[in-house]
Amino acid sequence: MPDKMAGGGLQSYPAFFVINGEENGKKKQFYRGPAPGSAARIRMADTRGRYSWPCSFRHFTEPALELLRTPEKVCAFIMLVPSSFSQSLSAFVAQNIGAGNKERAKKSMFAGMGISLIAGVALAYISFFHGSFLAGIFTSDMAVIGAAASYMKAYAIDTLIVSFLFCYIGYFNGCGRTGFVMIQGIAGAFGVRIPVSYLVSRMAGVTLFHIGLATPASTVVQIVICTVSYRILESSDNK
Repeated sequence: MPDKMAGGGLQSYPAFFVINGEENGKKKQFYRGPAPGSAARIRMADTRGRYSWPCSFRHFTEPALELLRTPEKVCAFIMLVPSSFSQSLSAFVAQNIGAGNKERAKKSMFAGMGISLIAGVALAYISFFHGSFLAGIFTSDMAVIGAAASYMKAYAIDTLIVSFLFCYIGYFNGCGRTGFVMIQGIAGAFGVRIPVSYLVSRMAGVTLFHIGLATPASTVVQIVICTVSYRILESSDNK
C-alpha cells in the first residue's frame, strides 16, 4: 500500500476487501485480499486470536486505512512478555504434571500471572499515555501515529488483563487440554471480538479507540471461560 491515497474508496466484504484510489491522476487498485479480522487472518493467528480487526473500515478516513500493519506490529511487541510466559508455562506445567506434582504446576500458573501482571502494568501505562511513541517506532507518518495512539488506549486495557488469559492458556496446554484452548480461542474471536468490532464500526462517530475495546471485551469472556474450566478441572482432580 502506498504512503498516500487520494480520492480512495473501500469496498468491504465479510472476509475480503478492495481498496481503490488514485496515484498520479490514474485510478489504481492498492489492495485486494483478506480483510483484517477476517477468517483468513484468524486462521493465521494462534489460538489466542490476538490479531482480529473490524471487518468494515467504510466509516474511517485515509489514516485508518493505512493502519493495516502498524498497530499489529505494536501489539505484537507488547504481547512478547505474556506470550513468553504462556509458552514457558506450557513446558513447565507439562514437566510437573508428568512428574506427578500438580500442586507445583498450579503454583507456577499463579506465579506467572503475578509476574506477567507487573510487566503488564508498565506496558499498559506506556500504551495508554505514550502510544504515539510506540507507533513511532514502526512508522514516521504522523497521521498514522495519531490514529494508532487512539487504538493503543483501548489495547492498554487488554494489556493489563491478558496476563491472566495467557497464563491460563499455558497451563491448559501443559495439562494436555489443547482442544479446550482451541475452542475458547475460537469462541473469543468469532463469538465476541469480530461481532463486537463489526457492530461498533457501524456506529456514528466511532473511532479506533471504540473499535479496540472489542479486544479486552473478548479477553474478559475468555478469562471467565478459563476460570470456570479450571474450577471444574480442579474439582474433578479432588474427587
